[in-house]
Amino acid sequence: MVARINFLVATAILVAIALLLAGFYLVATPVAAIAPPWAGYLMWAWTLLSLALVVSIVARIHGRLGQLYGNARRAPQRSIGFGGQALLYVGHLLLAVSVYRWLGGVSSFQPDVAGVTLLIYAGGIAATLADWRQRAA
Repeated sequence: MVARINFLVATAILVAIALLLAGFYLVATPVAAIAPPWAGYLMWAWTLLSLALVVSIVARIHGRLGQLYGNARRAPQRSIGFGGQALLYVGHLLLAVSVYRWLGGVSSFQPDVAGVTLLIYAGGIAATLADWRQRAA
């Protein structure tokens, strides 16, 4: 059960980071070059849209993974599954440190750290899915 919750939280964070980075680079940066006062408002709107999409996507993933995870629970977890869960926990830790530093005023938003976090979450999700598919087969 903890693995499933960890997977869903990591998936939500992965989708949110990907959408926010896309908004930062594809929407806010070009608009800031043309109309700087509107870039902040546009990013707020993009953030709200991203959160709505995250909830929708995670709900859909949760519904589709129910049977796969149910079949995978019967078999013992393999090392790839443990590695995937470990990567997800490392992603959570990196995200927590980044948010702590950002809220504490130590550093501003760093897209490169967000990109590394995105890659760690993607690796953990891929390894966890691979383990569930092997155990369900």
